Amino acid sequence: MVHQNIMKKINYNTDRLIILNYPGGAGGKFISLCLALDPTVIHQHEVLARAKTKGGMSNDTSFNISKSVLTKSQTSHFELGCFEMAGFNSINKTEDQESMANDLWRELTHQRKFYFCMMDHCRDRWNHYPNARHIVFKNYNWILEARGKTPKKINKEVLKKENIVYFDSSAVKDSTAFKDEIRKLFESFGFQEPNRDHIEELRTLWLDTFKIGF
Repeated sequence: MVHQNIMKKINYNTDRLIILNYPGGAGGKFISLCLALDPTVIHQHEVLARAKTKGGMSNDTSFNISKSVLTKSQTSHFELGCFEMAGFNSINKTEDQESMANDLWRELTHQRKFYFCMMDHCRDRWNHYPNARHIVFKNYNWILEARGKTPKKINKEVLKKENIVYFDSSAVKDSTAFKDEIRKLFESFGFQEPNRDHIEELRTLWLDTFKIGF
């Protein structure tokens, strides 16, 4: 359980932070919903995160939350986000993050039970977290094109990060390939293998809704 005392300073040396590196619109938040199927990964929302850290959220509940986010996108695009969890995101300057960060963020950086995700759309705003893990996406241009966005590349030379794991977004097109890619991703973090039926349901629901609102 996350300690409830307010931490005045952010612990920048936390090793529980996971940064998802991808161009905006390339589907990274969908993968964060898949990661949140693990008991040790929280959703990007302050209320949901606190509920999970209190220890009262089952694997089925985590799945239903991730599913509900995608279901809400059946009429207009909806997603959780960095600001909704931390009070800031990678758009904010590094020097402003300390003052903008909410109490939850400060608490999360001082514990080692739960992992928490943030996004980086090639702005490289996380060098001040030297122990963060990084997921770098590849083969995602088909998502950008389907959403009417210009294909982009992540400059890996700019990232210069250690602890990088790569995720192949082309796997989302195929049931077996996606399950295998998610399994490898979970294994790289030492997470439990997720329920394969849950993974497939999220995949098909995302494919049905990912163009809406773009």
